[in-house]
Amino acid sequence: MTYRRRYFDGQVTTPAIVEGAVTEEKIAKDAVTSEKIKDETITGADIGAGQVQTDDIADGAVTLRKLGGDVSIVPLEDNAVSTAKIQDNAVVTQKIDNQAITSDKLQDQAVSSIKIKDGAVIASKIATNAITKSKMADNSVGSLEIIDGSVTEPKIADGAVTDPKLADGVNVFVPRAATDPDKTIADFICDGGLHEDGLDFSAIVPAGARAVVFNAETMLSIFIPPAKIYRNQIYRQNTFILPVETGGSWAGGHYILPCDPDRLFDYEVGNGYGAINLTVIGWFI
Repeated sequence: MTYRRRYFDGQVTTPAIVEGAVTEEKIAKDAVTSEKIKDETITGADIGAGQVQTDDIADGAVTLRKLGGDVSIVPLEDNAVSTAKIQDNAVVTQKIDNQAITSDKLQDQAVSSIKIKDGAVIASKIATNAITKSKMADNSVGSLEIIDGSVTEPKIADGAVTDPKLADGVNVFVPRAATDPDKTIADFICDGGLHEDGLDFSAIVPAGARAVVFNAETMLSIFIPPAKIYRNQIYRQNTFILPVETGGSWAGGHYILPCDPDRLFDYEVGNGYGAINLTVIGWFI
């Protein structure tokens, strides 16, 4: 005959339970709480496939070390990776798609001169009038940078064109200050004939002068053919005609006449002039 011992509430202690006697059927639903589970006793094999849901994972619990190399693009939800989820300095160059960095992605003043490749800024990338005087280094504009014919007279400072700057054969005007005429009607033979070397300016015009600039003033007594001043008989085309004005008025003007090394000139003056004043106001060398 078998006897069963009757237990009352609180009388069944741990030693009274046979090893392996508490099976899954003996455990009431929700009876096993977190406090009843020993720390670090639940392994991956104890968790069924698909049992761990998003809500079961603590915020920040899945670290980069826990992911290893097993996370692919497919398991990630669209827009799931936010800025806060990306570690500082984690996005390297090869992770950035070509052409992905547009103008909108660049912060103002973000592109410094170090970031621009040498020779990368071509003419088409420079806005019109963007290169101002303050942007140009001293002595950076050479003759090659100046367009032919672009240096006009207003761009040349007074006195900037000196003798060394002039090529051989270029005439330089030398002005002369004179208050009184160098030749008057008393220095002319007024007979209408040709007088070779009749006007001597060698004491006024220096040797080597190429041409002389005259100021001429005349007054006619009667109308006659105008007087002429010549370079010489060989160069008869090098001449100027003295100004005339009818009615007893003064006439005048400036005239340039090439000269020979002797600085002597020929002339023709008729008998009808009331006054002639001839003054050298400068020369070309």
